[in-house]
Amino acid sequence: MKKIIAVDIDDTLGEYHQTFLEFYNATYNTKFKKDDFCHIEWEKTWGISQEEMILRTIAFDKSGAKERIAPRQGAQEMIKKLAKSHILHIVTNRPIEIKANTEWWIEKYFPGKFTDMHFCGKGSKIIRSKSTVCKNIRAPILLEDHYRNAHACAN
Repeated sequence: MKKIIAVDIDDTLGEYHQTFLEFYNATYNTKFKKDDFCHIEWEKTWGISQEEMILRTIAFDKSGAKERIAPRQGAQEMIKKLAKSHILHIVTNRPIEIKANTEWWIEKYFPGKFTDMHFCGKGSKIIRSKSTVCKNIRAPILLEDHYRNAHACAN
């Protein structure tokens, strides 16, 4: 029986951070660089609430800028290889409101490789943790760039 692997999208499969920063700086008249971030909770660097951060994520998605997100180097090859011997699920903190555009991006760069997608955000809230989703889908492995999410799933 094939094992299930959960896979994050942003900065795991795709180069989200840089593309989002370009949009953010242009939209909010700021000059942030990737080096300005010492933690993954960008709202702390920007001095805004998590709710506002999610609303700005939705604005980014609606702007069309997300179409410029490129896959990370080696991600397509890795997923193609893993899909041969595993069942792959997307597990993301993205809000459900951007599901259609997320599906579009995944199918553009990783066509037919993922069995299901699980969104942990809704509106301006995180409604469930990635570790809860991994437990529910019986995924013993999470490919993730955020150490806290990876650690929570490992425990």
